[in-house]
Parts: sequence; C-alpha cells; structure tokens
Amino acid sequence: MVETETVIKVERIIHVLFDPDAVRFLQQAFDLDPTLRDDILVLEDDYRYGPVITASYEWETRKQWLKNHLFIQEEDDNKAVFQEGSLRRQLRENMEADDQLHVWIWMTHHLREVCGYFSLLPWVSDFDQRVELIFLHNLPFLNEKFQVFFPEKLSQIPAREYPKAKRLATPLSSEEMMADKEEWQKLQQQESLLRKSAGERKCASITVDSYDETLLKCCNTDWMKLSRLLSIFRQRSGIDIGDEFWIWRLKQLHASGLIEMQGEWHQKPLIRIAGGEQPAAQVNDLSADQMQNE
Repeated sequence: MVETETVIKVERIIHVLFDPDAVRFLQQAFDLDPTLRDDILVLEDDYRYGPVITASYEWETRKQWLKNHLFIQEEDDNKAVFQEGSLRRQLRENMEADDQLHVWIWMTHHLREVCGYFSLLPWVSDFDQRVELIFLHNLPFLNEKFQVFFPEKLSQIPAREYPKAKRLATPLSSEEMMADKEEWQKLQQQESLLRKSAGERKCASITVDSYDETLLKCCNTDWMKLSRLLSIFRQRSGIDIGDEFWIWRLKQLHASGLIEMQGEWHQKPLIRIAGGEQPAAQVNDLSADQMQNE
C-alpha cells in the first residue's frame, strides 16, 4: 500500500490598514500576540476626496486626477498613492494564487477608514468568507493611562489592545461585500469629489466647495503664511484631510479672485483676502486646465 502524505495548509493573513499612523502599533502588537504576526498592507490613498472608482480597471482615472490636481510636482516613484493600483492588483493576484490567504481589514468609524474599506471592494468582493472585517465602531478601549476612551481612528488604539480587538474579526460573504459595493457605486454616479460621514459604515457625497467658506474665514486682511492658514483651518474644522486637498481648494479661490497670493504654491506662499476685505461672492470651481491658463 502506498502511503500518502497529508498536506496541512496554514492560513495566512494580510492586515490591511488605511491609517498609516497605525502601522507601528500593529507591529508592536505582534510581539504581544505572535498569532497576529503576518504581512501588513497600508493603503494611503484618501478616498474622502477625489473620484470614486468601483472597478479595478478604473484606477488610472483616479491616479490621473490626483496627478493633475493634488500632486502636480510629484513623480510616480516618489508618491505612495501612485503605486496603489499595483498594490491592490498584487493583493488580488495573491488571493487567487493562495486559497488559504485571508485579508483582515482593520477600521474604525473614521471617514478615511470607511471610505478606504469601500475603495478596496472592487478587488476583493468575490472572495467569499476570506475577507474579514475588524470594525471597531463605538467600542471602549484603554488608553496609555488605562483610562476608558472611544477611539476616533485606528492609530489612537495602543498596541496592547490589538490582541483583544482581533476577536472581532468577522468573515464577510460575497453578498455582503457586493451590497456595500452598490452603495459605493451610488456615490460614483453622483460624481461628487468630496464625502462626509453618514452613520455607521456609511458615507455621503457633498459638494467639493463645502469648506471653501471656512477657508476664506481663516484668511486675514494682512498677509499670512500658508502653513499658518492651514493650521487655523484644521483647528476650526476638525478635519484631518491632508494639506494637498486644501491647497487645491485655495488655488480655486485664488483663480476666482477671492484671495491674493505671493510666491509659489509649492514654496509656502503668503495668502490674504483679496482687496483686504472678506468677499461674499461665490467660488467658481475651475478645472486645473483653466487655472493654468489664468
């Protein structure tokens, strides 16, 4: 009789994070719980703004929008978000090649992480039960002083809390992911370039100029540094979207004649309200090509 060798397949995990600042805490958690130790994939593109894509082949459309509007001075090799198309494609290829490979998506109710989850669905939605969601929504944790708190985003959770959080890993069916993907498709149809939170694991479109008035109110009649203006804006708005998006909006305000600028946008220019008074005019949302022709 010929003896057959039993092959035991070991499940592997790729941890997916949309909050880059959370990586070091998850890595520290590996030392506390070795069963967590595996590969980490960080997806840095911030889907709170820009075009929504609902199919993997649409990635180049979003990449081109980012290059034309937010990262004009950046080369492909120097910007992580420009590599995300290949990272997501590689993730899918790895899952197709290894049926023991599972994806663990870590997220809170923070809008960047919620949008990140939706943005990943075009690549993983047909891997039934192999995508597991760790959704830390409205759950209490202990901070560094062992006080109870409710984290607003993943990077606020100390490393020692991750081994407990992993118990919440919930396999998603293809049907569940397809239902969420349909919600994301609705946003694509609305063609909005900015999003807000709309409850648990939900987001909604808002107009791209929704915060322009707040930006204007942060400007003075005297010249102020761009970095100072953006600091004031973050304090007043409580929004942690990267500076690149707000600089693009300021370019729109400048092209519409609502603010004045001295210097170059990529060299920390000085900004002030046009004419020394705060205008009440509406902002015309000019395209990048129109601004370059001004």
